[in-house]
Amino acid sequence: MLQSPPSCNFLAPSTYSVAAVVQRVSIAVVIKAFVVISVANLMSSQRCRIKTPIPSIGNLKQHQFSWEIVVGRKIFSHKISRTVRNTLNMITLLVPLLLSLALPNVLAWGKDGHYAICKISQEYLSEDALFAVKQLLPDSAQADLASVCSWPDEIRHNYHYRWSSPLHYIDTPDFKCNYQYCRDCHDSYGHKHRCVTGAIYNYTMQLKLANADASSELKYNLTEALMFLSHFVGDVHQPLHVGFTGDLGGNSITVRWYRRKTNLHHVWDNMIIESALKKFYGSDLSTMIQAIQRNISDIWSNDVSIWEHCAHNHTACPDRYASESISLACKFAYKNATPGSTLEDDYFLSRLPIVEKRLAQGGVRLAAILNHIFTPKTRIAQA
Repeated sequence: MLQSPPSCNFLAPSTYSVAAVVQRVSIAVVIKAFVVISVANLMSSQRCRIKTPIPSIGNLKQHQFSWEIVVGRKIFSHKISRTVRNTLNMITLLVPLLLSLALPNVLAWGKDGHYAICKISQEYLSEDALFAVKQLLPDSAQADLASVCSWPDEIRHNYHYRWSSPLHYIDTPDFKCNYQYCRDCHDSYGHKHRCVTGAIYNYTMQLKLANADASSELKYNLTEALMFLSHFVGDVHQPLHVGFTGDLGGNSITVRWYRRKTNLHHVWDNMIIESALKKFYGSDLSTMIQAIQRNISDIWSNDVSIWEHCAHNHTACPDRYASESISLACKFAYKNATPGSTLEDDYFLSRLPIVEKRLAQGGVRLAAILNHIFTPKTRIAQA
């Protein structure tokens, strides 16, 4: 039986793409209107007469000392002053800025964190799951899931993937220190199910459908589904990816990490891990991963079955992972990290065990999810 988010109607996977198109078109329309109006006003101020309205502007290009405005198939040329040229150049510079402002800024575990989670998970994959994962991985991964676990971060600024930005995190009400799927899982436009837990449900379902129905292999991009799922399972285990709405999960809380100015979210994404690598692991990520794996086999061995278990035999339980994260964010991430504060050894040494345990839980749980998805019945085509 396919698993849906609790107490909510599930959003079909294709809706992600539809919402993305609507968002991109809206942004494009606004920016194009801005450029058209600005250019029209400038030309009017230069007494350049255009007999027909300007429905759209294909491009602006400088030709010798004149500017040519291409409108449809007609070209209007006019020698303009340096002031107008500078203004047009400013408009050109503002367009990418407007695009960046219109889209949410998304951060995630740094590459080291995601690599560690996926590397740990590979050690716990069943034979069937490992085979299926290798079949789905792109050739560039060379059969190593960890090598592509940061892919969703790398492509999130790509025009065609900007729709995925809200899927990396969840914003919860300030200071409530709890998470509720139906209340919290939505993007900044209010579209339901567009958050990291919704994404985990979505891509888990896509991969499971490939097992239940061979035709689903053609309906979904299963390679992307695997990479998104692996990444988002990591994201939901970073406490500040389930942070407060008011401070954008710690992104707007400026602090100093020792002498370096940064923000609280970045501390938990990167800087605790980076400091640990330098201080305890000889700047070797493999050594850190091996230490975490030893802890899984030793001091956390009795907890592994609890980490893996989901109620009602569900494949994944992202709501539980998210609830853990916001609880940890309140108890550890936000505590003693007020704006302008300096975080040093006391904060670092008391928070590092939390980070390492969340990396361990993320890896163990990702493996459990993939093992559950890729049972011996799984029919995955060669990627």
